Amino acid sequence: MKTISFLLAVIILAASCASSTMIKTVPPGAEVYINSELKGVSPYKLTDSKIIMAKTYISLKAEGYTDFQTILVKDEAANIGAIVGGVLLFWPLLLWSTEYNPEHSYIMSPVVDAK
Repeated sequence: MKTISFLLAVIILAASCASSTMIKTVPPGAEVYINSELKGVSPYKLTDSKIIMAKTYISLKAEGYTDFQTILVKDEAANIGAIVGGVLLFWPLLLWSTEYNPEHSYIMSPVVDAK
């Protein structure tokens, strides 16, 4: 029984290290580049296990729209599971004590035709 409890605690704490956010765009269907690598199209679910204050560089591209760049910093919301686990069981979990907001929405600007 102790082994099962220990394994369950490890699984829960490991899951606490991951953070997700949904990247949405207007217009939908924009290409999503993470750190210059094409990952998919919006809406796109970004999940990672980076530590507190880590940066992720996002570029959004859609035909007929100006490219949009932003930086997500993993400091937007408290990760209660990692905080409790870090204080009670294993202090390095405090490195994952923040996470992303559940959703990020971006409105892209149409390209202006200079004639």
